Amino acid sequence: MTARTPQLRKKTARELAEKFGVSPRTIRNHVAAPRDWWAQHRREIRQKAARLRATGMTWAEVGKALGVSESAARALGKRATGEWADGGQKRTERDPNTRDLFGSPDHAKRAG
Repeated sequence: MTARTPQLRKKTARELAEKFGVSPRTIRNHVAAPRDWWAQHRREIRQKAARLRATGMTWAEVGKALGVSESAARALGKRATGEWADGGQKRTERDPNTRDLFGSPDHAKRAG
């Protein structure tokens, strides 16, 4: 079951459950936001982060404007612009300057 008119809530499910004498899960079922609405809402926030950054704001300023941390703002903006098109993976290639502690031949020689 989803809410007919989705809106952001000011009380937690636990608070409402205590007030009405039901379980928090019952409250969540009754007030759940439809998935398509939530996806659109998140898309708008990502786009807003990218727009704010494009105006010259720092990621810290973008985060403050959106009510999230600096790193969350950076992630939102980069997902909006496609920099993290793979869903958030920051690095796909291995850094050649780090040692492979478990797969290198040197490790096998030392361990044996």
